[in-house]
Amino acid sequence: MAVFSKTIGSPKIKVHHGKPSSPLALSIRLESPPIMLYGAPQDSSGSLISGLLFLEVNPTNKIRLDHVSLSLTQTVHYSKPFIIPSTSVAACPDCTTKKTVLARWDALTSTAEFSPGRHAYPFSHLLPGSLPASCKLGSHMTSSYIKYELVAEAVGQDIKHTKVVLPLDITRSILRGPDRNSLRVFPPTEVTASAVLPSVIYPKSQFPIELKLDNVVSSKMDKRWRMRKLVWRLEERTKVRASTCQKHESKLRQTEESQRKIRSKSPAKSNAGLHHSTIQTGMVMIPENESQPHEPDAGADGVEQEVEAPENDTTETERSRPIHVHETFVEDFLRDVSPTPAPTITPAVSNTSLQPPPTNSTTQLYLEEVRTVSHGEIKTGWKSDFSGRGMIELVADINLINFSTGVHNHIANASSDNHKSHDDDQGPIKGANVACDVEDPQLGIYVSHTLIVEVVVAEELISSEKRKRTPGLEPVPSNSSTVSSASTANLAPTSTGGSTASPSHSAGVPTGAARVLRMQFKVPLVERSGLGIAWDDEVPPTYEDVRSLSPPHYTESPSSISSVLQTPTVINGIGSTPLEPRVSRGLTSEIQDLTL
Repeated sequence: MAVFSKTIGSPKIKVHHGKPSSPLALSIRLESPPIMLYGAPQDSSGSLISGLLFLEVNPTNKIRLDHVSLSLTQTVHYSKPFIIPSTSVAACPDCTTKKTVLARWDALTSTAEFSPGRHAYPFSHLLPGSLPASCKLGSHMTSSYIKYELVAEAVGQDIKHTKVVLPLDITRSILRGPDRNSLRVFPPTEVTASAVLPSVIYPKSQFPIELKLDNVVSSKMDKRWRMRKLVWRLEERTKVRASTCQKHESKLRQTEESQRKIRSKSPAKSNAGLHHSTIQTGMVMIPENESQPHEPDAGADGVEQEVEAPENDTTETERSRPIHVHETFVEDFLRDVSPTPAPTITPAVSNTSLQPPPTNSTTQLYLEEVRTVSHGEIKTGWKSDFSGRGMIELVADINLINFSTGVHNHIANASSDNHKSHDDDQGPIKGANVACDVEDPQLGIYVSHTLIVEVVVAEELISSEKRKRTPGLEPVPSNSSTVSSASTANLAPTSTGGSTASPSHSAGVPTGAARVLRMQFKVPLVERSGLGIAWDDEVPPTYEDVRSLSPPHYTESPSSISSVLQTPTVINGIGSTPLEPRVSRGLTSEIQDLTL
């Protein structure tokens, strides 16, 4: 129904389209800043959320309400490939959607009459730091997500069920610390690689990687490795614990039993050599007592997982694998590659890897997806130095500009009178192509990112260009040029038997053999922290915490303070020019003799 209103003094008529105002309107207004969890899940202090819940009653008449509540809910939606392969489970809403009430405020628990006007109810809650961030799980082919909402509901006899939903975006940020240094060895070659990476990475950004290859020349000085190209890719691994409702729990048990039989018969698959657009999905059984599912064994690729050390560098052993076809250089001839002795560096082993896995622990079924979210190739830009044992240095940028986690602008207000409904809003699923790191043992959801770097090196034989002379022949200086006595002495042969060679430049002859030096680095992907700080850091410090500006201790007796106060004649500023000119030594002695 259209309502016509005419403005005085204006011939124009304004027409307002829309539904008539309802007798009750619910609205939520947040007073807290955007929700940001600082630090790792096990170390974060959480985030505070506060606001006001408004009940606006139409001024025409009073209304009676039976119940008014506000709840903070967490919604986890599962879809393929994060649900077990069952048609009945995929069609069950209780199996695909799990809602958890994190906090609840009951503004009204019994029937009451509300007069016309605006009624406000404050609320606040401390969100735990272990909560997973709002994110979309998996690739673009899945609709799995984690989202949070503030839901206000009002039920009364005179009105219909009124509801308002305010979506919340919860993000996590880890402050960037010092860069990580990692050292890798690649037997049977003598090549060692050291890499420098940032401690955390951010979406829509670039981060550098510093790579240095040492011992590219063999100890016998007869072979060397020349770098041809570097290929990198960033993999996202998502693991979700399989869960169903009580009605379909038997389907889950059948899937677990079949997966145990398949696992005992077939070996673990490797993702090496696959195209970057390939999305791998599967199921894996993981012991229940493990806090986080470990990455599958990469022994087929000859790559061991990185063992993180808090302060020391990481030394690992990685086996390089030969490749038969190399397109970046011309193969002169082929021959068998003789193995070279392994370097003397001992690979570091984690203490946890030495402990045998428990035999009586129960296992749980996890559904996983591995995909490449970004990739690139570098063919130029490094520096090679083959003097001595040789060295290759490279500084490259990893591009993450196209990353989007689907986090929208902060929404601070929502009203039931607003025609835009957030009931069907899927939150971070819109426009998201990557998820930040998630580690939630309670929900069984884990998201991690791994940077894989592959360096292609080609083997070359070191040959020296030698100039041979016939024995018994001596060089004769030309009449047209004057030769010094020193140069004449150098031209004289040292011996009459055998051939001698002058110093020459070494050249590399490709052997046709090449290897791929493959490295893996776990890189946490988090949101930028911005200018905000954790809520527990906003408390002003005490006087004792600020030593240089703290007031004196009033417990001291006045007698401890000297009764005679002397004012210095010159006050010198620390690290700057004195405030007054210095008095000379002669004047100082005269001033001391003066008496007041």
